Amino acid sequence: MGFSRELADEALLKNKGDVQAAANYCFEATSG
Repeated sequence: MGFSRELADEALLKNKGDVQAAANYCFEATSG
């Protein structure tokens, strides 16, 4: 599971620091 730093930062901001939600966001964003 490799996500860019930019995507991870954006995900954490969108999800107010919720790591689990951010991980889900990254997964959705990269899975097509």
